[in-house]
Amino acid sequence: QVADRPFQISEWMALIPNQWTAESSPIIAAYGMGLQGWDASYAFAMDYDHFTPTIQSHGVYNVTSPTQLALYPALASMIYNNDIKESKTILNRNIDTNDLKQGRVNITDKTAQQSDVKRFDAEVPSQLLAVGKTALSFNNPASKKRMENYQRFIDTIGKVIKSVTGQLLWNYSGKGYFTINAPGTKGIVGFMDSGIYQLGEISLQTTNDFAVILLTSLQQETPLATAKRILLTVMARAENTGMQYSDAHTELLQLGTAPILLEAVAVRINIKRKKGKRPTVYVLDHSGNRTGETIAVTKNTVYIDSKIYKTMYYEIEFKK
Repeated sequence: QVADRPFQISEWMALIPNQWTAESSPIIAAYGMGLQGWDASYAFAMDYDHFTPTIQSHGVYNVTSPTQLALYPALASMIYNNDIKESKTILNRNIDTNDLKQGRVNITDKTAQQSDVKRFDAEVPSQLLAVGKTALSFNNPASKKRMENYQRFIDTIGKVIKSVTGQLLWNYSGKGYFTINAPGTKGIVGFMDSGIYQLGEISLQTTNDFAVILLTSLQQETPLATAKRILLTVMARAENTGMQYSDAHTELLQLGTAPILLEAVAVRINIKRKKGKRPTVYVLDHSGNRTGETIAVTKNTVYIDSKIYKTMYYEIEFKK
């Protein structure tokens, strides 16, 4: 990313039959569009304005799978409401174009590619992308910034990386997960245990091994702590009917057919509010419309099991 210039990432995709593709768009949104301040993101490929009947479309490239498209309302709201703070530049590498003309390059970056799989190696630790913004500049030595103390944000013993904004935390112990703890959006993405995750005034607990759980304010510039309406989005794995993997889940044995089957997400949510503010939880359909069904709430705690309600969307509304 060049300082003071637009930056975009084009034609990225987490590829099926990898079962964990739901993690990809939250990573791009939170860490790329949010923390790094990227200006545009173009996933590959979006062929329809609706969910596809199978997880594959355009081969293995499919934005319109539920594990991608279903997360966009929450993620787009998070980005356009500026819920995730853009980091200040924590490291900038300046390049002198006169040195380039002489064949002298003062940085070392390498790219290796095998078809669509790319690997980037650089003198800058890749973990810094989870800490804060890194950039390049040209002919501007005054802009050179070296973050000498970035280690305090990277706990190599506990295997946790914290962003300089304090809103994002990446735990890479085990299979890994990250949390979002911003005023307007809170959530957890990845492989987690059955413990309670406290994110400000909201606590989450799930029995899923892998899930994406996002709570997003539906009122612009209104934090979750005071929002009257909140969108809850849940997602885990998706597969075709009759899809079969090897016992180790490392090989696809049967592609399967329509319709897509979504893995249920079970989550217990508690939202701390002032007395008198009671939530009503509405079940929404796959287009985000209320179905007329509600879920019982006890002491500002609601237990949602999408095996029962068969949807990824829920609306939490606070009334007096």
